Amino acid sequence: MTAGPPLPLPDKPYIVVLPFNNMSGDPEQEFLADGLADDITTLLSNLRWLFVVARYSAFTYKGQVVNITDVGRDLGVRYVLESSVRNIVGMLETEIASVEQVASVQRPANLDAWTAYQRGMSGLANSYDPAELGQSIADFETAVRLDPKFAAAHAGLAVPQILFPFWSKIDDENRRNLLAKALDIAKLAVRLDDRDAWLYAALARAHLFNGDIAAARQAVERALALNRNSFQVLYAVFVPTILT
Repeated sequence: MTAGPPLPLPDKPYIVVLPFNNMSGDPEQEFLADGLADDITTLLSNLRWLFVVARYSAFTYKGQVVNITDVGRDLGVRYVLESSVRNIVGMLETEIASVEQVASVQRPANLDAWTAYQRGMSGLANSYDPAELGQSIADFETAVRLDPKFAAAHAGLAVPQILFPFWSKIDDENRRNLLAKALDIAKLAVRLDDRDAWLYAALARAHLFNGDIAAARQAVERALALNRNSFQVLYAVFVPTILT
């Protein structure tokens, strides 16, 4: 990242969670390291007094040897969390436990479901590629099959099904059917857990692309009430703004 003048430190505490190092030597575990960083970012963002830098800014440092002081200066944050998967669990056990009392993000009982969910989320990073979206859908379907009550996985499944019709060659009827199915899945997600902002962000997008602007705004308002720090929520706010 190009060095520039230091950003002024904010009055309120800001933190960035940098991508974790994969020390296993197994490239297949890379998405698990990324998923753990995402989860901690989400958990911390539920603390209303703490502002968390969005994933997409944090992950510009992925694969780089960074100087913590430079990162803090470049992003204008007081706190930088950097670690590896191997060392982060013990260090944050107490802190995450306390955050979990505030956060409402649902965790699956089945670890394989969580793994499949993280694969699906990783696939969403290439949301303009139909093949990646198709694999993402398959991964989320695996997650919900392994744990049908894993609400976040249902929300995850809805999102690529919203995007897929716009980046693949399908006819109008199949496009409408996919979007309607995505809306049903997103509604199921919030029925399973109505305390997770990410689920309402997915529901907002599903309503929006099915043409129901009023319902999309209502879902966005609920998401904002639950977590104003979430990138997914802020994106759900941004999209209706530019389209209406």
